[in-house]
Amino acid sequence: MTEKLNFWYRDNNWCGCDFKLKNNDEWVELYNPTDHEIKLNNWQLIDNSGLPTFLKTNKSIPSLGFILISRNKDTWNYWPNKNAQAVVIETGTIIGNGLGNKGDRLLLKNPIGQIVDRVGWGNDKLVWNPAVTSITLGSSISRIPNGLDTDKVIDWQSQNPPTPGY
Repeated sequence: MTEKLNFWYRDNNWCGCDFKLKNNDEWVELYNPTDHEIKLNNWQLIDNSGLPTFLKTNKSIPSLGFILISRNKDTWNYWPNKNAQAVVIETGTIIGNGLGNKGDRLLLKNPIGQIVDRVGWGNDKLVWNPAVTSITLGSSISRIPNGLDTDKVIDWQSQNPPTPGY
């Protein structure tokens, strides 16, 4: 069985808060384009700092379904359009050392450490050069349509407003 999940990425300072609060309210959405559920315990999100954020959860992402990952439930106060049926994982910590608005990357690793998916944006050129273009405040980047994954930068588009869990 090959596990395959797709990223959608986060708030990008929608609330206009200071730097510390921006990192606290970041979120990541994963989409499962497979025909089976995927258990997420011990999966990792890793940003350009190299610091892993482990998903310590018994939750699974359903086939053709979404899961939202954030530090805590307060993040969703900024996103009233969030799908109320979406499964949410709270990490209790920011992702890595905080996702950079001007450039960063995210790697998604399965429990045995294999990179399952990745994205880079702005001035971080490790994943792609050129990377996904930096986005405007209040936007997110996502693969459009859901499940499209050719491992190329062109898969990614800006969304404003973001649509968490849809």
